[in-house]
Amino acid sequence: MLSQKASSLAVIDEDIRHQATRRIHHLFVRQARLRPEGVALIHKGDRWCYRDLEERSNQLARHLRGRGVCAGTLVAICLERSPELVVTILAIMKAGGAYVPLDPAYPAGRIEMMLADCLPALVVTQSALPHVPGFSGSRLALDIEAGMIGAWSTAPLDEGANTVDLACIFYTSGSTGRPKGVVLRHTAGAVIESLAETFLPGDLACGAATTSVCFDPSLLEIFLPLSTGGTVLLKRDLLEPFSPAENPTWLNGVPSALALLARARRIPDSVRVISVGGEKLTAALAREIYASSSVRAVRNHYGPTETTICATIAHVPRDIHLDPPIGRSIAGARLYILDENGRAVTSGETGELFIGGPLLAVEYLNQPALTAERFVPDPFVPGERMYRTGDIVRQMDDGNLLFVGRCGRLVKFRGFRIELDEVESTLARLPGIRSAAVIAIEHEHKTEHLAAFVVSDRPMTLADARRALRTMLPAYMLPTRLTVLDSLPLTPVGKIDRIALGAMDVVGTQDMARSDTALRPVEEVIVGVFRDILRQPLLNQHDDFFDHGGDSLLAEQAATQLEELLGHAVPAALLYHGRNAGALAPIVQRQDRRPAHVMALQAGGGGVPIFCLPDIFGRPLSFLTFARYFRDERPVYGLAAGPLEADLIRRPVLGELTSAYVTEIRKIQPAGPYVLMGYSAGAIPAVDLACALENSGCAVTLILVDPRARHIAVDIRDWLRRYRQAACTCIRSGYRQARNGYRQRELPDWIPEAYRELAVALARAETDWIPRAFGGRTVIAFCRPRSRLTGALLYFRTTILRRAPYGWNRVLKGKTVTEIFDVGHYDIMRDPFIQNLIRMVRLHIA
Repeated sequence: MLSQKASSLAVIDEDIRHQATRRIHHLFVRQARLRPEGVALIHKGDRWCYRDLEERSNQLARHLRGRGVCAGTLVAICLERSPELVVTILAIMKAGGAYVPLDPAYPAGRIEMMLADCLPALVVTQSALPHVPGFSGSRLALDIEAGMIGAWSTAPLDEGANTVDLACIFYTSGSTGRPKGVVLRHTAGAVIESLAETFLPGDLACGAATTSVCFDPSLLEIFLPLSTGGTVLLKRDLLEPFSPAENPTWLNGVPSALALLARARRIPDSVRVISVGGEKLTAALAREIYASSSVRAVRNHYGPTETTICATIAHVPRDIHLDPPIGRSIAGARLYILDENGRAVTSGETGELFIGGPLLAVEYLNQPALTAERFVPDPFVPGERMYRTGDIVRQMDDGNLLFVGRCGRLVKFRGFRIELDEVESTLARLPGIRSAAVIAIEHEHKTEHLAAFVVSDRPMTLADARRALRTMLPAYMLPTRLTVLDSLPLTPVGKIDRIALGAMDVVGTQDMARSDTALRPVEEVIVGVFRDILRQPLLNQHDDFFDHGGDSLLAEQAATQLEELLGHAVPAALLYHGRNAGALAPIVQRQDRRPAHVMALQAGGGGVPIFCLPDIFGRPLSFLTFARYFRDERPVYGLAAGPLEADLIRRPVLGELTSAYVTEIRKIQPAGPYVLMGYSAGAIPAVDLACALENSGCAVTLILVDPRARHIAVDIRDWLRRYRQAACTCIRSGYRQARNGYRQRELPDWIPEAYRELAVALARAETDWIPRAFGGRTVIAFCRPRSRLTGALLYFRTTILRRAPYGWNRVLKGKTVTEIFDVGHYDIMRDPFIQNLIRMVRLHIA
């Protein structure tokens, strides 16, 4: 029965009582009678037909009745994602109870807080899952009581219940520092029925259930397919790869996750419809989804949990150019756009969205003051209520609503609703913290970071804070930036000045990273990707990805970028084994190759692309920092041997590789002018490619960064190094070995073993290259060595022979611009030294 705390939930709305809407699970029961042998659920290859789910849930429902569950009883579910989870949800509904989902991955303290708030009569779990300290209620372990459950009849129960009974309670982030329980009735079935009518036959044949059952979209993902006779494909999350045997026709998810699938072209060809919700959908992402998949319809959903899952829906056309609206109301939702005084705004004006209608949540469990604040009387329908969403919208000319932004302290971050006050109050409870503030940092109307500012009595880093907060908050609520201040800025009235916090240079106030000058190439690639994904430019090879703001979604993004850069598969699971660059580097080098000729180092921007030729390492990894400086300015692509790698190792000749590069470049940029860039040993391949494009009638600008090519020009630094080594070898082993050693080009010791064969092949291809003359414009950046001798020789050659820089006049016949940088060969491609190179490049390719 209802606990004393939850007694207020028994209040029945008479207007809703007379609705003909079915209870949520009745939609499934009807299909189970129509098609008992149809496949209802697939999980890791196991198939459950409708009869299986119906009979198993009936048995468990009878067992729950025997344990005292009836109308109004709250039953908590703490189970791993499995078919038993779906069976349990159905059984609780059939027994008349309401389920309260708990994620076993949540911190024990948070689960304890939720159980103390709702006081369920029973917790359904597995024996392997730990007991929750402080909970004194009953516990039903499915594996232990499996025999008793299986002894019950499989026949349906006489429910004797109606649509106004409670169905479930979803806990969302709370502004008071504790999560709040949103209480929903079985009227949610009306939303499912209404949405089902908007799909075409076959669209819901197989829907992927990827959202945690702790959030209301899970109701749609489970019951929409089951209400139409379709199949639920139960997955860990939206980023879990689909096997060839899994053919989902409908996906539902947040834009950030769908963007990753689209960019990686991982949306299965079987998918017909994609529903997007939880964050703002942009026109660019909608177009990308259509372009990268066989999807025929993208739909934009909107609806807070308090209005029962979904309140509006909009179809997004394939050729959309402006950000799509959130649509029109469904299932009887009443939409009001009101100003600060509660008056309706005129069409085209912005205002706060209020939602009324029969499907509002009952209340926030045990929080009457907050319920009264958010569920207010509907001035347009006497006796009814409406929910103030805190979202700013405006009505378009065609009647659709357009989402503009949010007001207040409730934000959407990576698809999750988060009350910043809850994160702030939890952070303030950490030992040594005297005061704390948390704000959302936005970029293009999207929350990019949860930035925390603290005044602390002890040293604290972001990693320290996240580790401490993990015992109290779910991972999705942890701050992704931390700044330690002497004091928080205050307004004239003594409140925290959040505007001043937002104006701070947060990146500049982060903890200084340890030196990464000893980074090896693969480590440098991983560090660069981590910095880019986490937007933390001071990370080093020792910093834990997950302690510095990473999560499962960002891990997938990092893995995708690493795959493109390294040219072979990098499963996201590896990031959990190698949580920092130093630990991950040796792991990813052992993965199977997945070659490609072109990789996007930076894809945004409308300027002429820059195509970068790799150095002796064979991968364009040295250009990662360079590419980041051109974000949203012009695309930067890296070229690699890719599919021709094995052929190049067997027969080290540049011609075939250059032809392949020309083909791939023209797929991206069909006509010139072209901009090519070669660094170090990438100079000769860059010159060869420039000649090939020039001979086809295209204008080419060539950029060479500290070019190395032994048979084109004598490199003073390389000559002195080899001379010293040869002198030592002559003393020890004689003239013949010294001569052979001097002639042999040694590979740098930083090249990993997995890439040395390719490096040897590239060195031989350069040596055997027949010089070709390039007549276009060339920009050359030379590095000035640090020793006095080589510096003096370089100065002589640079000043006296400027018109024929270092012998490159043999192949560079057009206009040549040379600039000398007082920086080392490797440092020129790294921060902060690279900024001068960026200036030079922008100057000459504007």
